[in-house]
Amino acid sequence: MAAQCGWIGICKIALVIIAKAIHPQATERTLNETLSPGFSLFALVACFLIVGGLGLANTPNADPFKFFSLKMHMSIGTAILALMVGRLLVRLFTKKPPHANIGNDLLNKGAIAAHYFCMLL
Repeated sequence: MAAQCGWIGICKIALVIIAKAIHPQATERTLNETLSPGFSLFALVACFLIVGGLGLANTPNADPFKFFSLKMHMSIGTAILALMVGRLLVRLFTKKPPHANIGNDLLNKGAIAAHYFCMLL
């Protein structure tokens, strides 16, 4: 696997070790396909949640680091909210492509329902 630095690289290495332990026959190609950038971003967020949660739980309230961390949490959350609202506005006010038709009415309706369900999440 290509050498990487930073938190994403560390998370990827940890995930590769776990994947190799679970599925020893996994090849480098299948691991690279599995550990796509989106999955790596998910792993990075999961690592930050675990490390941040454990670190902040043990940090006293009077520590300036805790205040800084909570301000960063609010700033990132606000940025994500703004991006989500922007995405929703684009979705509402732009022309939508036609729904894919795979020849099965139940699956077609299920795909539309799943799409809206994911938008609600």
